[in-house]
Amino acid sequence: MMRDLLRLRPRGGRRSRRRRELVAQVAFRVAELYGVGEGKADQSARRVDEVAELEFALAVLDSLPPVADAPIPEPDRAADGPPPIVLSLVRTYDWLEMTAGRDGGPSPDVKRMRQDVAAMLALSGADLVEEAGPVRAPLHEVITTAATADPALVHHVARTLRSGVRWNGLLIRPQQVVAYVEEDR
Repeated sequence: MMRDLLRLRPRGGRRSRRRRELVAQVAFRVAELYGVGEGKADQSARRVDEVAELEFALAVLDSLPPVADAPIPEPDRAADGPPPIVLSLVRTYDWLEMTAGRDGGPSPDVKRMRQDVAAMLALSGADLVEEAGPVRAPLHEVITTAATADPALVHHVARTLRSGVRWNGLLIRPQQVVAYVEEDR
């Protein structure tokens, strides 16, 4: 009975009815073992151990959230990929990035629009990824290279062309970068 009680998750419906029945059985058994209406002097060691175990079960039940307030877990949507609105926002952010690079820098309106689109991406569960340092295959996509005389910079990110995008922990587009390579001698 104890294993059945701890195995049930509070969700509602038949399981919550079964949970209430098990709680009632535990409470009835505790009352019976305490000898409601009887004297406690004749309790055996086995009955005292069972009372302790059932009191622990009741304490566990008291710490669980109420059945009606228990949240129902949502299905994992990461396997399906991001919703179309996220991909549309990424394209809009890319367009604004291209616009910002023209004509000597972005206007205040374009800066504000980029911030707004980045905030909408964050609200939809997407993060813009821009990491410097060594080039890592799944996170970075090398679009072109730049020569360097410094051997410590070889295979490191020189600059970002397009931000990467991560949605709910799933990388949906790698960061597109310019990587340093060894200068030809």
